[in-house]
Amino acid sequence: MSRTGAPIRLLKIVPTLLCGGTENQAITLARSLHEQGYAVEVACLRRLGPFVKEISDRGIPLSEYHISGFYSVSALVQKARFLRHIVKCRIDVMHSYSFYGNVFGILPARLAATPVVIASIRDRGAYLTPMQKRVQRFVCRFADCVLVNATAVKAWLVSEGYDPSTIIVIPNGVELNRFDALPEPGRIRFELGVPDGAPLVMVVSRLTRQKGLEQFLEAAGLLAARFPTARFAVVGYAHPAEQDYENTLKAMAGRLGLTDRVIFTGLRQDVPALLAAATISVMPSLNEALSNVLLESMAAGAAVVATRVGGTPEAIMDGVTGLLVEPGDASALAESIARLVRDPALARRLGRAARRHIEDRYSVERMVFATEQLYLNLLARKRRKMSPAASPRVPALPRHADRWRWHLKVKLASAIAGTWRLEQEARRSREQRRPLILGYHRVVEDFAEASQTEMPSMLISRAMFERHIEWVGRRFRFASLDEIGERMSSGRPFSGPVAAITFDDGYRDVYENAFPFLRRKGIPAAMFLVTDLVSRPLCQTHDRLYYLVERAFTTWNDPRRELVELMNKLTIPSAQILRHREALSSAMTAVSTLLPVLPQADVIRLMNCLETLVGPASAEAATLTWPMVHEMRRGGMTIGSHTRTHVSLPMETDDSVRDELEGSKRFLEAQLGERIDHFAYPGGQFTPQVVRASRDAGYRYAYTACRHGDMRHPELTLERLFLWEGSSSDADGHFSSAVFNCQIHDLWPPARRCERTHHV
Repeated sequence: MSRTGAPIRLLKIVPTLLCGGTENQAITLARSLHEQGYAVEVACLRRLGPFVKEISDRGIPLSEYHISGFYSVSALVQKARFLRHIVKCRIDVMHSYSFYGNVFGILPARLAATPVVIASIRDRGAYLTPMQKRVQRFVCRFADCVLVNATAVKAWLVSEGYDPSTIIVIPNGVELNRFDALPEPGRIRFELGVPDGAPLVMVVSRLTRQKGLEQFLEAAGLLAARFPTARFAVVGYAHPAEQDYENTLKAMAGRLGLTDRVIFTGLRQDVPALLAAATISVMPSLNEALSNVLLESMAAGAAVVATRVGGTPEAIMDGVTGLLVEPGDASALAESIARLVRDPALARRLGRAARRHIEDRYSVERMVFATEQLYLNLLARKRRKMSPAASPRVPALPRHADRWRWHLKVKLASAIAGTWRLEQEARRSREQRRPLILGYHRVVEDFAEASQTEMPSMLISRAMFERHIEWVGRRFRFASLDEIGERMSSGRPFSGPVAAITFDDGYRDVYENAFPFLRRKGIPAAMFLVTDLVSRPLCQTHDRLYYLVERAFTTWNDPRRELVELMNKLTIPSAQILRHREALSSAMTAVSTLLPVLPQADVIRLMNCLETLVGPASAEAATLTWPMVHEMRRGGMTIGSHTRTHVSLPMETDDSVRDELEGSKRFLEAQLGERIDHFAYPGGQFTPQVVRASRDAGYRYAYTACRHGDMRHPELTLERLFLWEGSSSDADGHFSSAVFNCQIHDLWPPARRCERTHHV
């Protein structure tokens, strides 16, 4: 369900509904989310396979878009029909599977302005022609992400030219309850005609050449004489287009003299019972991603022999949870099977370890939760951006509900702007002579592109920033912080509405994209620097934590639980910090929740541990160098302090607060050769104790990020209004004068809402 209570509309498209691994995972996910209240629909290109009945029985809408190929008029007609259906049903998430599902569904979904479009690739393309690989790579560029089920698949896609930052790994999930309370193995063995006590070596697979079934039969031929009572079962069926292959396998068994030793069962619905009855489960695939049968065999507690292909080594630890052999090597396959037949204790030990491993890492609950979080995070990311460039690959308009809300916001802002209240507020502001101090963080060339990897709420495009400054300049006189501070200290009133421009943290893109414009216009501004980061190839703490948490949220199976467990392991108290589920609804909310309430030492420990788990953060947001700072100072920009390392001051010890405040001030004064009077509280976090510490450090003026202030020290709690790209956007991502008007004049309540605790 969505955060607002309305069901998320989810459409899954698969080529067919046959009993394959991809279809099984897709329908399992659809069924689970349907039970949780999602408005799930399934589409297919051929209404074919046993899952058709299950979908119908559960009341999940099923649509067929029958095509014989992509290069025909009928295919275009079906795609147009698919697009109209998406628009009509206002689909929130379109999730396509496999080559045919991806090629058919992604572009129509994107043209329909579907908020989230996800492609799934669950193999390494063994069946695809070079042209098909190129076509799939092209259409996947228009998806928000490519979901794969194994790291090996991701590695293959990267080698094929896919963008690694868009590939998300979520392993397959097994419904463990299917492997509980199974019938006695003796009943299955009797049904198959396997003598009591005889080894039963089983392979469960779709009958196709890439599954290594010929090598399995060769291995059976090598073992038959050594284990006269052994039986070999092939469980599965051939795709209608490959029916001849089943006959080929039966003929091969005859040539090897195995006609009475190999059992071809055909399609079976009781796979868990079959696997539980097997002595050994074999997965001889020549090419694989992450086999459902492999995981099901492990869930059944069967001893597994598998080939070292694709994602199999990710699930099987050789000698611990199973045995691995090289693909295509029938002799090695036979030797590993023989080893387990001769050593039943080893087989049982591997089987038990495999079951535990599945319970820990590959349950269907983990898969469903991880995929649901992916859906929710991508939807939340689109809503955060509030930009027409909503897709990571191509621009797209906001979804229908979002556009409605944005249009309503603009209309409401226009109505407010035209009423007496705006003029009254503006007059009162002038009478009170309250200066308007605006705060920004980063000014980027392309907001849509930058917001794919950076925190959107810290970004504004160069074009939007210039619109802000031009709008403010027509209604306010720009003043420096020195002038504002002196007038407020002396009590001398301003002659009219006054505004100031400030930037926090010291990002280089401010020098590149904002400073030239301000210098050209003769507009004073101020930059608050995190001094330990100037001229150093280091990443801001909040950026580094965001990169790492975002990566964890897109790669971990259960990010909420795993983040809490990691914090507990590091003895970082998490119960109170993350007591609300919303605190972990996305990487952005998690970072915003953690940074204000953790000492810097705990933040660093958490980041270091995250880097060992998800890889190092990539510091893309470069900071200023000292030559740039000197040039900006010469160009009229006031330089202030933002501490040494951007800590949350209320969470630090008195000694640490003193070092952050005084150390940064001394360093700036030494570099610039002038007194530093201005300070900005990192994250807007302050308490009376921190305010007094800033006074004792020698600062004359300090700036917050909200309307709260310390009445005993008003000059040390000067209010600022922070702005970003979405602060003034309409439904199409364009500048809205009405919306910005309301933001500036305090007529838009969320603009200055503060949930910080200042104890003032």
